[in-house]
Amino acid sequence: VDILDNPTEGFGVRRGVDTATGRGVVQLRTANAWQSITDPGTLEIPVGGLSIPAPSSTEVPLWDACACLFEGICFEDEFKNPNPITLLKGIHFDNRPRLAIRQYTLVLNGRSVTDNRVLRQITETVRVRNDEMIGACP
Repeated sequence: VDILDNPTEGFGVRRGVDTATGRGVVQLRTANAWQSITDPGTLEIPVGGLSIPAPSSTEVPLWDACACLFEGICFEDEFKNPNPITLLKGIHFDNRPRLAIRQYTLVLNGRSVTDNRVLRQITETVRVRNDEMIGACP
């Protein structure tokens, strides 16, 4: 599993294979190269041992900072959700400014190469540092 939104990105994480031993390893991509960060002589990451589901996202509304509100040329209702009675939504609702805070939950499974009875699992939730800006002020 690679976690790269597009192939030109400079960073990522994946399960790779150590060429010397043929064992699974965790690799990080920095710049243009993949670098193993686990020792294939101690730990093996089996096929499917690194799971990275799609990110979860929380959106934070930012429309209340739009300059047009302070200048009186737009109004709060233009940014709001559809009215549950009339089903009408504000004219700026679809492109309202908001910040998407993304996070991934990584699950890593590994086993000892000297004793296959020794299995370990790590689950970690990681927030992406560069939040995504969606929409814009009118």
